[in-house]
Amino acid sequence: MIRFLLITLAAVTLATTVSAQEVEEITSKASGLEWTPPRLNTDGSVLDDLAGYKVYMNDSMIADTTSASYEWPQLPVLDGETAEFYVVAYDDAGNESAPSRKLTVVADLVGPDTPTGITITINQSVSITLQE
Repeated sequence: MIRFLLITLAAVTLATTVSAQEVEEITSKASGLEWTPPRLNTDGSVLDDLAGYKVYMNDSMIADTTSASYEWPQLPVLDGETAEFYVVAYDDAGNESAPSRKLTVVADLVGPDTPTGITITINQSVSITLQE
């Protein structure tokens, strides 16, 4: 069973002025991330030249994509490990948005042990075949 504990942290801002609006929200799926694309530039004008997104894990870029989602080929963390993800949007001119809010993921990849001690109570005459 794959479960994730999701914790959204405060947004981090860049020191430079950018033209693409901050990616508003980022969420995690068992096999990747998805987010809401920005619609406006930082000056309030309509964003009509969005070129893509840079996806970061633990402050290292792991992907550059034009899609508002990213799926990884295998889980990026082991059981019990923590990873922080965020996304930066960029436009055709290379201007970058402020980073999205960071999403902290704690991997819970270990399921419960197998149930044991199963018993059957029979109140009437039946035929039972147990399979191994």
